Amino acid sequence: MIRMTKLFDMDNKYKFFIVVMLVLFFLVISVSIFFSLFDFKKKDDTPIAVVLSDGDLVINYNDGVDVLVKGTQSVDYQVSITNNSESRLYYSILLNELMLVPSVSLEIRDEEDNIVLEYESLADSDDEVLPLYMVEGLETVRYTLHFEGGQKSELQAKIHVINESNSSRTFADLILLNNEIKTNETRIGTEIATSDEGLIAGEDDNGISYYFRGNVANNYVLMGDYSFRIVRINGDGSVRLVLEDEVLMAPYNTNTLEEGKELSSLLDYSKASLNAYLESWAKTYLQDYTQAIISGDFCVDMSFSNYVNGINYSTSYDRIYLYNSPSLKCEGTRFKAKIGLLSIDEVIMAGAVKDKENKDYYLYNSSINSPYLLASSYFINSENTLYLMRMDFSGKMGEGIAVNEEAIIRPVINIGVDAKVKGKGTKSNPYIIVS
Repeated sequence: MIRMTKLFDMDNKYKFFIVVMLVLFFLVISVSIFFSLFDFKKKDDTPIAVVLSDGDLVINYNDGVDVLVKGTQSVDYQVSITNNSESRLYYSILLNELMLVPSVSLEIRDEEDNIVLEYESLADSDDEVLPLYMVEGLETVRYTLHFEGGQKSELQAKIHVINESNSSRTFADLILLNNEIKTNETRIGTEIATSDEGLIAGEDDNGISYYFRGNVANNYVLMGDYSFRIVRINGDGSVRLVLEDEVLMAPYNTNTLEEGKELSSLLDYSKASLNAYLESWAKTYLQDYTQAIISGDFCVDMSFSNYVNGINYSTSYDRIYLYNSPSLKCEGTRFKAKIGLLSIDEVIMAGAVKDKENKDYYLYNSSINSPYLLASSYFINSENTLYLMRMDFSGKMGEGIAVNEEAIIRPVINIGVDAKVKGKGTKSNPYIIVS
């Protein structure tokens, strides 16, 4: 009896030992699985900071460069940019390798100034999300990129900050990037252009030029308080603009004719009173852009050799009225100046016709309710008075303005290839010259 009890006790101890070992085994497995899951989650969900250099800019992608947003997620990515030089530098923030299922919104916050710089609903083409901002020498800027997903949205991308101060992209490059080169839909000089015919290739004295024609919607430029429209990319790569939303009043030339000089010498733009007036205006109102504005070619026809009923018409008149052959190549005298006027040829290329109204092309502005002056000469009348061409407020050619008569002026400037420009060129998102 005693022996059987001992055997029973030994069996119980053995069973207890087995149970304890099994419990310990499952406990170890459970703990291992828990920690493996914890490590996996930590490895996947905790981003690794990336620090990169681009010239004198050091970029710290605090939350890594890979962006992933799924569904209604709200995700923040922090980026800091340090300028190690003593000079101001320009940079852009891009989303490379962008794959997007709408809609995902992006808000970019400046953590230093505690302001929102940009807010937009992203599209597939939105690779530049913060174009051309500046950081002063030896300073750091810090941003939070806040992504907000929708019900079925998904976004994948890589954040990339580039040093734009090292970029060779010009204003002309940006315009060409945003526009397809087209052929004109209407006959130049014969038919008015009332639809958006876009950007068209031509030729001027310096090479291939690209001019806007018709009711264009993406050639807006903002310079401080002033809105301009792009007329064309010049053959040398500079960009020609005309003032859009404000007009000036001045005569072309009030100087007295020098003794022994031909009357046509009053058209010499380098000595005209208008040149000095416009340069003074630009220095006052466009002073923040003096480095961006360069001297460009302005063409003036100074020859008169077509006598009709006592009136001596200029070569501008012959070219447009008789032969209908507008050209961006100067057939008169070229003057170098910082600021000037449109030629009749540029107006015709833009969509005007000499004897037809056009209120549906980009040079028409309903707020300009009087004729404005052009740089092209017209005629000398029987009383020996010199006239220049003008555009009426209806969008067709006017009767002419005497050289010393006050008229509405729409200044024209040229932006050099070194200028830094951002934007899309639309009225709501115009090109902005930042340096």
